[in-house]
Formats: sequence, structure tokens, C-alpha cells
Amino acid sequence: MCGIAGFTGGSDTGVLEALLDDMHHRGPDGRGRFSCDWIQMGMTRLAIVDLEGGNQPFFSQDGTKCLVFNGEIYNHRELRADLIRKGRHFRSDHSDTEVIIHLFDEYGIDFISKLNGMYAIAIVDLRRQSLYLIRDRIGERTIYYSLLPDGQIAFASEYPVLANYLKGFEADPGAWKWLLAMKAPPVSQSADRRIQRIPPGTYLHWQAHKAPHLERYYRPGANRVDIASTREERADQFEALLKDSISLRMTADVEVGAYLSGGIDSSLAVWFAAQTTSKPLRTYALVYEEEVYGKSTDRKFSRLIAEQIGSQHQEVVLTPEIFQDQIPSIVRQYGQPTAATFSSWFVSRAMHRDLKVAISGDGPDELFGSYFMHRVSAAMDAQASGGKQVLESLPPGERQFIEKYQSSSLARMVESFAVFSHEDQKHLVGPLLQGGASISSQLDDAFASIQEPSFLEQMLQFEFDHSFIEQVLHYADVLTMAHSMETRIPFLDHRIVDFVFSLPTEDRCVVGETKRLLKMVARRHLPTDLVDRPKEGFIEPNIHWLHGPLFPFFQQVMAEASARNYGLIRWEKIAPLVKEFQATANFTVGKKLWLLFVIALWERRLDE
Repeated sequence: MCGIAGFTGGSDTGVLEALLDDMHHRGPDGRGRFSCDWIQMGMTRLAIVDLEGGNQPFFSQDGTKCLVFNGEIYNHRELRADLIRKGRHFRSDHSDTEVIIHLFDEYGIDFISKLNGMYAIAIVDLRRQSLYLIRDRIGERTIYYSLLPDGQIAFASEYPVLANYLKGFEADPGAWKWLLAMKAPPVSQSADRRIQRIPPGTYLHWQAHKAPHLERYYRPGANRVDIASTREERADQFEALLKDSISLRMTADVEVGAYLSGGIDSSLAVWFAAQTTSKPLRTYALVYEEEVYGKSTDRKFSRLIAEQIGSQHQEVVLTPEIFQDQIPSIVRQYGQPTAATFSSWFVSRAMHRDLKVAISGDGPDELFGSYFMHRVSAAMDAQASGGKQVLESLPPGERQFIEKYQSSSLARMVESFAVFSHEDQKHLVGPLLQGGASISSQLDDAFASIQEPSFLEQMLQFEFDHSFIEQVLHYADVLTMAHSMETRIPFLDHRIVDFVFSLPTEDRCVVGETKRLLKMVARRHLPTDLVDRPKEGFIEPNIHWLHGPLFPFFQQVMAEASARNYGLIRWEKIAPLVKEFQATANFTVGKKLWLLFVIALWERRLDE
């Protein structure tokens, strides 16, 4: 039996070179070597906590258990103290890695409930010839795995590591249907049918000669907690949780910086982070030379917050030329097609000169609800409760959308935003992508599994379970680790997630106001004009540039794809889209072409 643990801080660290057919590991006492021929591990550690004492693979004191993991356990000091009280002895000074192995010894797999952190963990129990692959509650870290034809199992924390090991490619038509609609493969699958992803809050238990078993141990919204009776008191609760979460995530043996986009979420996180350090916090913002999509407003507010907290602020300027130069490398780093944002690549690349760790403001949009579909769902709830005048108070786009789709299901509403709808895909996909569940049926199944009572709660649950994991957290993980950077997301502390899911919906999103409770806290600390600025959403200028300086490169890549003709996409069908985009610069058409562009760039690796 064989397992590959590719827990690495970058794609250039030679993970596979560490794998040997007859690999043996020295026991922790150094007195001998014991055979580990049923599992092989290769990894490179990004050291953040206990730089020397946490080296991996890490063995239990009796040599019967072996661990590798990617991520951080934020409450490891508290857990260590409890284990010492129970009589446990530690070899390292303050390694969170060693805490995990002791916890597993003490509590078995139930130890997961004690962790506060982000993690992809692989634990081998040599005595029982079993393997546990554990993904953190929310899905900040990823584990891919593949069940090999000879009964072996291979796993990695980076998709390219496993894809390169397996060689070749076998398309998963159902996953591609989701990808073509939702911009990224589904949460538990990949573009290659041989490679699966462990879902968030889930562990895989595999034993020699037995089929693996997946167990869900955490689900957002399932653990309702006690909340205060008044909104002001609930705001106090939320602020206290956020401060504690940030304090935990600012603890490291290396300097911790922060992303500062100029939006309310990153600004609030940075505001509290600055209070935990005695020296100026390093903050970073991605900016553009030209005015595009109102990004100059982001720049203004990021500068304002940086000045107010006294941070060492750096602006990372992105131009079309830099963007084009790096696109192939970014697509290669993802390892499979995705049209999720590329921005983290450029900021992390600049950060890496100074830092290994940075705080991020991701999460509140999905937790509290601020996107178009959240606002529309809140309006539909209000209308269903007798608010006959609700539609009249909405912006025209939201009102027209509800009038068109209010008799449809939420699944059909979401599908209306698909890059390529079910009908589009019937004409687009090639012979390798025939079959598999349609995007329509997959969305129906996704919403059928959600039991929340209101439209808003159903939509929030769907977004948090799918697009947030598949896109936002995926790019935060892949593109930062590509530059040996670790992103820590305080809003995703599971205590905060449980708290927010326990709130009444009017604390999250109502007609006319999104992120209601979060904004109450933000108004205590941040400038009012920042808190009350209109929600713009994060839009990269890729579509804008695709119609301009990137277009020649796009044409070159499309010509290469047509010549290859692997049978995934019917490239001859896209000519009308290209013609329409050239004539109108229509953003919706541009999104279609951008996804096809990424797929065509990804196809290049099939030649390797």
C-alpha cells in the first residue's frame, strides 16, 4: 500500500524526488530503522511554529504513528498544557505538530473536535495499518486522494503533485459540467475522475485491504450556539470572538502581515491585528495603474486605514503586461482548470520578500450575505412575509430579476448566473465530456440537501458549501502557498462560523443593508464612509484586458487549442462568441471566453 503526502510550500520543492520505492524511516529514538513499506511519504514543510522542533514526518514516541500536516493549530499551547497535565511528555519546545500526534494517542480520531485551526492532516497508524486523512472544518486547506487500481491509495495537498504522479488524464464529465457553469470543479471532485477531494469538515479512514470510509465531523450551521437577546449585545459577542480569533492568528515565530484591500472586511481585520503587535504591521494592497471597475476607491480606503493604524503599507501594482506574463504559471499552479481570481498570486509574490504569514479578510461576504443572490433572497423573504412594497424599493436590476425568476427554484436562479448553462454546454462539450450529471440536476441535488427555512438561509448555506470553498478558499490556498506564504483567515474561526449561523437572519442581511451585525462592529472603529460605501464586489480587470492588450495572446492560445483538439471542448463553436465580444465587449460573453482561455492554457500540460 502506498500513500504520497505532498505537503509542500511550493511547486518547486521537489516533493516527488523524496519518494523512494523502499523508503524506510528512522525511529524517534534513533536506534534502528523500521519498515514502512506500505506507506511512503515525501514532503517539504513551510515552518511557521517551532521552526526546528516541528520537522516532519513526525513520529509518536513509541514509533507506531506517523504524521504529516499542512496548516496551523492556533490553540496548540492550550492543548499542550492540557496534555502535560495528563502526563504526556514532549520532545519539542512548542511544536503544534507534536501536539497533534499526542492528541491522537490520547483521544483517537475524536481529537479533531479539540482543534482550532486550518489543517490538512495525514496520520498513519503503523500498528493497525490504517491511514486518516483529515481536512479542516471550513476547508481552508485541501487534501486530494486517488484510489489506485492495485488497491493502493495516493494523496497530496496539492493537485499537481498527485496529477504528475498518476500520469495522463481521465475526464470526469459531471465535474466538467459543474466547472463550465460555476468556474471551478465541485467541492469533492476534480477535473480528473481519478482524483477526489476530501470535503471540508470530513476525514477519510483507510485500512489496508479495505475500502476507504468518509466521515463528516463538522457542518457549518449544525452547531447552534447561545447568543445574546439584543443586537447590541450580539455585536459585543461577535467583536470579542473576532478579536480573540485575530489574536490567535497573529501568534507565530515569524512576522505576520496582512492583506488590506480597502474593503470593510480586510480593514476591520487589519484594525484589530494592528492592536496585537508592538511594531508597525506590514500591509499590502493590489492596485492598478489605470482606473478600472472603480478600484481607485479601494486604493483610497486602503491608504486611509494604513495611515490610521500606522502600518508599513505597500501597493503592488498590476499591469496587463505583468498579468499576461504570469497567467501560464498561475494556471499550472492550479493544476486543473478554474476561472477563480488570480489576484492572490501577485500580492503573495510581493509579500514573500518580507513575510511568510498574512492575515486575510475573506469570509464575511459569504457568512453575512452581501452578494446579489443574497440580497435578492432577502427581498424574496420579505415579500413572502407580506412586504408588498418590497419590490418597489429595490434597485432596478434586483427588482427585474425577482420579477423574472420568483416562480422558479433557487437552483434555476443560480443557474441563470452560470458561465455556461445546461443549454450552452450541449453545444460546447466534446466527446470526452458526454454523459455525467448536468449542471441543472447537480444544482437541484445541492439545494435538495439544504433544509434551511428561508430563501436567504438556503442561499447562504449553498454559497458557503460550494462557491466559497471551490473558488475563494481554493485560490487563497493555492496561490499563496505557491510563494511559500500562509494565509490565515480569522473570520473562519469555527467559533465565529457557528455564532454567525446561529444569528437571526436580520442580523446578517436584510433589504437595504447587508452584513448588518458586522457593520455595527465596524462603525465602532472604522470611518463611516468606508463602512457605508456601496458594495462593489471584487472584480479583476481580466475581462477588461481581454478585450484590449490580452487579446492577441488569447487568439494565439485559442489557435493552439483548436489544433490540439483533445475532445474536451468543441473549439470550432466559439467563433461567434469571439466575434460578439470583439464588437460589444459584453462582460457576460467575456466571462465565457475567459474560462475557455484558462481551459486552453491548461490543456497545454496534456502535451507534457
